[in-house]
Amino acid sequence: MDIGEYGIDAEAREAVCFAVMGMRTLKGLPGNLPSATGAQHQVILGNITLPR
Repeated sequence: MDIGEYGIDAEAREAVCFAVMGMRTLKGLPGNLPSATGAQHQVILGNITLPR
């Protein structure tokens, strides 16, 4: 499956991935796939740091 099938330019693939990971972090959802990475369990990726 190619990202272009979803109407997304292939040049934007990395930006879309980071946007999806950021959205999942903001919603408190895990962002990893243990079946693909060998991780023990799912975890929230990253940390949101707000300005003071």
